Amino acid sequence: MIKRAEKYLDLIDRRIKEYQILGENLYRTKEDYKQNPTFENRIRLKALIAYFEKFEIIKLSQKSDKEYESSKEDLTIYIDKSWRAFEFDRVFKGLDFLNKLYTIEYKFRSGESRMLKGESRRYIYENAKLYHYLAPFEELYVTRIQYASPGIIKFKGSDKVVSKILSFIEKIITFEFARKIVDNYDYYKYKRPLSIQNDKNDLRKAIKKTEVEVIEEETRKLQLENQLEEEKFNHQKRKIERVKELFREFLELSELIDKLDEKRIAKKEILERQLINVVGSLHNLGFETEKIKVIKERNEDGG
Repeated sequence: MIKRAEKYLDLIDRRIKEYQILGENLYRTKEDYKQNPTFENRIRLKALIAYFEKFEIIKLSQKSDKEYESSKEDLTIYIDKSWRAFEFDRVFKGLDFLNKLYTIEYKFRSGESRMLKGESRRYIYENAKLYHYLAPFEELYVTRIQYASPGIIKFKGSDKVVSKILSFIEKIITFEFARKIVDNYDYYKYKRPLSIQNDKNDLRKAIKKTEVEVIEEETRKLQLENQLEEEKFNHQKRKIERVKELFREFLELSELIDKLDEKRIAKKEILERQLINVVGSLHNLGFETEKIKVIKERNEDGG
């Protein structure tokens, strides 16, 4: 017990010294810029502020790494068939993007968004650099890769976020209509007459248009199944509920993207395009080529 206390006291002492050095450096650089506002001094001050916003504010305002580690959950992607290098790149980039979006969404819901209130600098906002708003322990970590047919890629992330990622991906790679959202978005964004383009609601309109089309089609199937056996009828009812869940999840992400743009955290147009690219890529790898599938898992000893 005494050794543990001494260990933490030593850690606290080191952190105090680190903050003293950081504070002195920040104060000195700020004063240099006030007295001599040259381009070089401005860059030095911006670099220090960027470091503080990226790491230190998050450390001070959120849980410790140890507390966060206790709420980790596995995210496992099962893979099959042969793979090209760019396909692995799409999986990793897609999951990384969704993890960042859902982590920021959780910060808003849980009140852990103090560092997100209009503090974004122009470069971060215009290029949608979401990594700026995550602490290192909030990132999605790769814990295992087994390349085989079948094989697995295993990640570890927050249980508050992983469950949402899995729910979203599972539906994207299960339902054929997920591709329609991508196609409708491309229509609203690029293919309709120029006079009605760029109204800044392309993603929302694509989601709602696809929702109307799909629900009408699935309801018609339900009416046909009603004339058949009860099991098929109930299966179609459950499918319609899951379809509605996916559209709700899409709309929640669309609303989150609107909020991030409104608060000057990340540019809406870039985030929407990234989301559509992720949906298209994962749908292709899951539904069309059947190279990936997901199964929700809880923490396991020994990985």
